[in-house]
Amino acid sequence: MGSDYLTCLAFAKKIINSEIIYQDFFSHKGPYFFLYLAAFSKIIGFGQIQSWIILSITVVFFYLSVLLLCNKFRSDKIFVFTIIFIIASVLKNLSTNLILDLYLSTLIILSFLFIYNYFTTNKLIYLFFGYLTLSVLFFSRIDTTIYLVGLTLYLFVFDKKNLIKKIFLIFFTIFLSFFFLNFFFNIDLNNFLNQNLSFNISYKKELHGTFLNYFIRENHFTILLSSLILPVFIYIFYKKISNLNFANIFSNFDIVFVSIGIFLWFIIGSDKDYHVLILLGPILIFIIYNSEIYSEIENKLKVVFLIISLYGFLLSLLPAYKLFNNHLECVSNTPCDISSNYDEHKILEKYDIKFKSYLLGGKSYFHLVSDNFVSNPNNSWFYRMENFEHPKIVENYNHILNTEKVFFIVNKSLMHTKKMKKLIKNSKKIDEIGEYNIFLSKSY
Repeated sequence: MGSDYLTCLAFAKKIINSEIIYQDFFSHKGPYFFLYLAAFSKIIGFGQIQSWIILSITVVFFYLSVLLLCNKFRSDKIFVFTIIFIIASVLKNLSTNLILDLYLSTLIILSFLFIYNYFTTNKLIYLFFGYLTLSVLFFSRIDTTIYLVGLTLYLFVFDKKNLIKKIFLIFFTIFLSFFFLNFFFNIDLNNFLNQNLSFNISYKKELHGTFLNYFIRENHFTILLSSLILPVFIYIFYKKISNLNFANIFSNFDIVFVSIGIFLWFIIGSDKDYHVLILLGPILIFIIYNSEIYSEIENKLKVVFLIISLYGFLLSLLPAYKLFNNHLECVSNTPCDISSNYDEHKILEKYDIKFKSYLLGGKSYFHLVSDNFVSNPNNSWFYRMENFEHPKIVENYNHILNTEKVFFIVNKSLMHTKKMKKLIKNSKKIDEIGEYNIFLSKSY
């Protein structure tokens, strides 16, 4: 499991244990995704197999939303199968950290369907559910507010009927989404905004890199090109706008939607493999919405695209085949030597931790399988960033600093930071396993 996914699962566990998001632990992501994970984890528990089950369910939800799109716009069968295979070709290149962006992409597609239904029927109930979905999207990842703002501007410019009702409806859906979070989970709006907005601004300033990060996306370009979705998108986009006057381009709802997605992808400025999904959702919406343009391609070329995408789909099955054929013993909740969580498993197996312990950086696998790690699952930013802190993380830091013989595990990537050097100055290193150093505090 990827480190980001494990951290989100650790947050879900804390929610199940009645801890309050943002108050009892730090996170720079929105609460609805953690509640989504918590809902499944409450039923099936935590572990490697459970993590794969939740990821698989999320993939199924995403595919179902895409199939709803295809059904809505009456895509032909060859096109539908090509899209299914193309998606698999994209996903095979991504780590399990994709789960958040896959969940967000599903919400984006659903919001498009609801709002499109509003435009075709003028029924406000569709607009209500569209904006309710966008509100959940906003409270899942704050930078997706660009969809909320962009689509609202489009609505006010190109659909001026019943403006008062629409304004009331928009604010009501946002209020309803937050009321649920506040009433049932005691989530404070100021804490949400501070830890999501303020942290992400500070992160951009301190750790993001140069302005070139916004333009150089070699990883994403390779994934999109090799899966065929990029050439298909470029072809359909070119054919679409070639038949439009420049003044009318942004009166098209599908063009607005894909433009918002591309702009969001640009301002995020990340080339992490799973962030390609920020583009995938709106691109799929645009391609499927305009599938009649694709249908004009010669049948021979359609078959070629289908075969190439099928090849990518078959390649996506290869890792699962190798796992079940060569490492069947790894299909369990006990990590084996090829597992990404093997170092963490070795530490837990060696020390059989039955006392309060602290993990500084590293993977939150520790938090999932043990109830004795009391540190924040996402505390590495406190050590990496000079201007970031959270009351609980600071409290844990001071406890280790001022208390004798506290057992704490440090990811080696944090060993060079100022705060970590201060912390280990009077501590005794007792072990080193994989990517971790293990200490007892104030032992000299």
